[in-house]
Amino acid sequence: MELDIFSKKLSKACCNALGLRDNLSELKRLSGGANMESWSFHFSGKNYVLRRMPDGLAENDNYNSSIARALPLETQAKVIEAAIAAGVTAPSIAFPLSVEDDLGAGFVMDHIAGETLPQRILNKAEFIRAREALVPQCAHELAAIHNIQADPEWQLDHTTPLQALEQLKDRSIAANCRSDICTFAFAWLEENAPAPSSARLLHGDFRMGNIIVDHKGLTAVLDWELAHLGDIVQDLAYFCTPSWRFGHYTCEAGGIDTMQNWIAAYEQAANTNIDLKRFEWWLIYNCLWWGVVCASMAQMWRDSSERSLERAIIGRRISEVEIDLVLLLEKAIRPPAPGFDMDKLTAPQIELATPDHGNFEPGTQDDETIMAISEWLSAQQQMDNHKKFEQKVALNGLSMAMRSARLRRHHVDKQNQRMAELGFTKLDFGESIQKKALWQDANFWDHLRLTAIENCLIDQPDYAGLHAAKTEWKPA
Repeated sequence: MELDIFSKKLSKACCNALGLRDNLSELKRLSGGANMESWSFHFSGKNYVLRRMPDGLAENDNYNSSIARALPLETQAKVIEAAIAAGVTAPSIAFPLSVEDDLGAGFVMDHIAGETLPQRILNKAEFIRAREALVPQCAHELAAIHNIQADPEWQLDHTTPLQALEQLKDRSIAANCRSDICTFAFAWLEENAPAPSSARLLHGDFRMGNIIVDHKGLTAVLDWELAHLGDIVQDLAYFCTPSWRFGHYTCEAGGIDTMQNWIAAYEQAANTNIDLKRFEWWLIYNCLWWGVVCASMAQMWRDSSERSLERAIIGRRISEVEIDLVLLLEKAIRPPAPGFDMDKLTAPQIELATPDHGNFEPGTQDDETIMAISEWLSAQQQMDNHKKFEQKVALNGLSMAMRSARLRRHHVDKQNQRMAELGFTKLDFGESIQKKALWQDANFWDHLRLTAIENCLIDQPDYAGLHAAKTEWKPA
């Protein structure tokens, strides 16, 4: 839909729903958001945000239908309203979109001032005071959410830990996820699944990036589309998922603080005690869940259900998850220490985000083609925030492609050689990895560690988890 037509329709929707006669202004699409559009705008003296499905998609087309059942937008609005009534800090719903608005499914909510980008919140000096307050504030919000009595009319999903694991396994198969490390994680989770707990309302996506923060701290909890019923520890551990630490890897709680302080803050806010073994299980589950999400994104691109650039590139982030899973499973299983020489690893030497014509040494024609495309993308101007975001995604993808062209074959050969030394081929390793007898084999663990590093060196060489792993696995 063209922007001027979209603006006129949204202005008319505001007039009809709010009973006012005015024109909207300052309409701007917000960057990010892999499956929902967010637009900020000004109408009749007040700032609002529109959340809606992208053009051409119905709610049941949402990527979450293959990953986790996303709430219908109408239900999301009801959950948010119930949360506000229960004392949770969330933006008020101004009105839902109607069929007559011809803007698709969505709702308009109040605009809350503050920052959502984790990199700014975690790194900028203006948020020092906020960072000090965020852990107790987030714990308080999460405890309040868990105390909300869910309305049966919301028809929220509820699964036990084992049921959640089985559903995730089905989604992994549908996504054609071929990671042996993910297969290993599934085996450990199945072996160690905790007993079912009481069903409570969960936010489902409570993390940095889904909260608004100003210089004093949290001002709103956002993105309720994955709300469901389940174990409160799932929500609590999700905040510590390694991919949601945004460069501050050793600060397990959202890149802000330690896991211990996060759990203690929640225990105080909720007046409860958290089982640490249960927390560990859900942390590994949540990490694996994100890996399956990444694999599902890539599969959506392959089967053309959504042929977007972002889907394909996010699919490569499963290599981050492999690093995280090996680190987490090590703590759970306590295997032998690494036996390999970290200094012998091959590392890529080229980055494309800022091409340097003077220092670039031409390699293959593929290298030169990739560099030419990178330079063209870097030179593009007059883009809105979302197009700038997509430009960064494209440049990142080109960097992956060049590193893969130079290193993938070498890494695959090394991985096949290590599996052969263990007595396996690639075809039977995935099945054998589930046998507990391997779980204390030093060579098995060296293979997992090296494979995770090799894959991440190609896809995400700047990932903070990679640095943490190389530090952890370097022999004394």
